[in-house]
Amino acid sequence: MPADELAPGAPITGSASPVPSMSPFMAVEVPASRVEGGASKVMSASSLVTVPVVGPRNTQAAPPLAPPPRVPVTIRSTAPLASRAQRGDPARHRDTQHLPQGQSLWPPTERPLPCSSAGPLRGALPLGLLLGLLLPPVLGACAAPDTRSIIVPSEITGDRYLLEALFPQSFQTDQPLPVVYVVDGYYHFDGLARHVDRRWEAGELAPFVLVGVGYEGLSAQRLSHLKTINQKRTTDLIWPAQGKGDARQGGGARDFHQALVTELVPALETAHEITAGERALMGHSLGGHFVLSDMLEFGRADSAFDTLVAASPSLWWAEGALFDTEIDAAAEVDDLPFRLVVGAGTLEGTGMNAPVTLMVDQLEARAYPSLTITRHDPTAAHMEAAERIFEASLDELYP
Repeated sequence: MPADELAPGAPITGSASPVPSMSPFMAVEVPASRVEGGASKVMSASSLVTVPVVGPRNTQAAPPLAPPPRVPVTIRSTAPLASRAQRGDPARHRDTQHLPQGQSLWPPTERPLPCSSAGPLRGALPLGLLLGLLLPPVLGACAAPDTRSIIVPSEITGDRYLLEALFPQSFQTDQPLPVVYVVDGYYHFDGLARHVDRRWEAGELAPFVLVGVGYEGLSAQRLSHLKTINQKRTTDLIWPAQGKGDARQGGGARDFHQALVTELVPALETAHEITAGERALMGHSLGGHFVLSDMLEFGRADSAFDTLVAASPSLWWAEGALFDTEIDAAAEVDDLPFRLVVGAGTLEGTGMNAPVTLMVDQLEARAYPSLTITRHDPTAAHMEAAERIFEASLDELYP
């Protein structure tokens, strides 16, 4: 239900979205924000609050997002978990709870962790040899503890996005922490969350918040969803479009980027009262192209992100249009103040590896004073490279 259709203080009863099949955790609808004059206007049922989206870079804490006045909302959740040892129990018991006015989503109660050693497609994994890029290696993965989900409708793209967030056990709302956003969350979030949680328990990784960005009601574990996922991600993650007429593909990345930084990020950080110390953006394949587009096109003058991880970016798209974008960026800016991690699997072939090397060479030749570039080129094919590059990047960025 759009925020401007609600009476002030009225509960959003009966309008909460059902929890998507791939996420058994809490889901609550957060009104989308709007942008006007360079600021994010976070809409609530009772008022309009104007807050900045992006502030000074490289500070101890990113600009905090002022939470909008709260109204009662309906949240769907699973029953509490007695102990961490019971995470293997796949049973899910849904109930409905109500969040009183003025109460935040934090601190959460612990939830049961559905986990299975065999996902719904595991018995048919030889099919993955035919489906190639569509079947990620995280099928059947179990999610990590302290995971919370919200659904955010976008007024810019007209779509509804699932944002899943993993929190460290030590999370405090007033403690600045890095926030890492991963596009294509339906492919990558569960596997990354398990990796991060293991490293946290071993004391080998610093605390941060991990966020997967996906679509409401769509799971990469369901074959019937893959076509829709591929259509949506091609639209959202790629710019410019290629092809014409019915063959036209992509072209919506500018809108999705605006939705990400003015609607999704503010909604997530406001709902969970996160004080962002810095923000990172990670993407693979088409998502890697999107990440590089943030630096070279959409956010080169004033990005919401400090660190970018582009795994196997699809630089071949639209006959290498992003190389022209890089040339345009070099003519317009004197610096790109980012930490960039980029790479591709050595088994992906020259069609993927050669463009990545060329892009890195071009960026290094510019000698931007604040741009640091790290290469990760694991011995891996396309889908495995995503997991390997993402994990190595997190281990390096947050030791």
